[in-house]
Amino acid sequence: MKISFDAGPLISFSNTCLLSVLDALPFEPVVAPWVVNEILRFPRATKHYKLSALRIQKYLLDGKIHQMELGSKGVELADRIQHVANTIYYSRKRPLKLVHRGEVEALALAMLTDKIFAVDERTIRMMVEDPFQLRLILESKMGMHITMDKKRAEEFQELVEDVLMVRSVDLLAYAAELGAFKDAPDEREFVEAALYALKFAGCSVSEQEIREFLSAFAGRR
Repeated sequence: MKISFDAGPLISFSNTCLLSVLDALPFEPVVAPWVVNEILRFPRATKHYKLSALRIQKYLLDGKIHQMELGSKGVELADRIQHVANTIYYSRKRPLKLVHRGEVEALALAMLTDKIFAVDERTIRMMVEDPFQLRLILESKMGMHITMDKKRAEEFQELVEDVLMVRSVDLLAYAAELGAFKDAPDEREFVEAALYALKFAGCSVSEQEIREFLSAFAGRR
């Protein structure tokens, strides 16, 4: 079974030295071409992100992450996703371009494979889960009135309704359930530290969710 990754979770795993989580999961990590640009080619041009990119490159070269081409059908699907998603919200009668090419190619690849999409950004997830709340968040963040095209929001939800969206923290928690960290001196402490590391690396997860992860993990141990 394949999981299509957006750049965010892979970068978070690399920056926190947790790429080994991928080794523990019974899934095949796959990436679309534009995602490779975001996790490899662009970051390697900067000293700040080069080490993270080189770690991910090693996983690509070793075949632990596979790049997949979208093909003409996938490109058309990505174009449609991008157009719909970026014409849901408006400010001063201008559409807000909230999703980028890497995200939509990763989502299109998920839809063409096993419909599992790994993404840490909350924007694209909230477009599916709660587009009305996302409008309020955007208003608060941008300090201006935001309108929403309800038909477009519904079109986007229908387009991706069969896709399961997971975050890096969800994958780490699942790896922990499988015993990926059983050799750590204190397994629970390691899992807690890893969850917070991913949160601070950019994964959208609340303190309450982390407590729930830890409680569920402790209950199974």
